[in-house]
Amino acid sequence: MIGVCRLEIYIAESTSLKDKRRIVKSLLQRVRQRFNATVNEIGSHDLWQISEIEVATSATDRAGAEKVLQEIIKFAEADGRVEIINYGSCYY
Repeated sequence: MIGVCRLEIYIAESTSLKDKRRIVKSLLQRVRQRFNATVNEIGSHDLWQISEIEVATSATDRAGAEKVLQEIIKFAEADGRVEIINYGSCYY
């Protein structure tokens, strides 16, 4: 089972695209390392306080994929530099 989650995040402390890219790159790298998930910035590239991120993970069943995605969401929420303003999940 593959689980995919799209996150829209708000980066309050970002004052430029350079700030945004530094924060987003750090978050993506930490998610990859901690959860062994595929994660990429997929939208809002030209906005300096908003980013759209997509995360994909695999598991033996839907519950396992959902659990990992929920852990990733909690991990991102715990990062004081970003605020999740919207997210959605789907499973294949």
